[in-house]
Amino acid sequence: MNDPVSKAERPRATKIELRNTVQDACDLLKLSRAALYVRISEGRLNVTKDGHRTFISGGELQRYMSACESASL
Repeated sequence: MNDPVSKAERPRATKIELRNTVQDACDLLKLSRAALYVRISEGRLNVTKDGHRTFISGGELQRYMSACESASL
């Protein structure tokens, strides 16, 4: 029987990939899932869909992080 991996057991993303899941993006940006979806709905982060799954490209994550760094200066 396949047991789902609990949140505590799932390895956290530590580097940006070409295509990142929402959970990986949350790990990398240190945001909650809800906070990430707020940024998506505001248009601050662009996503792509593959069927019912949502992905954020590595380039988009880098663009967002650069924009955040520029805004904080």
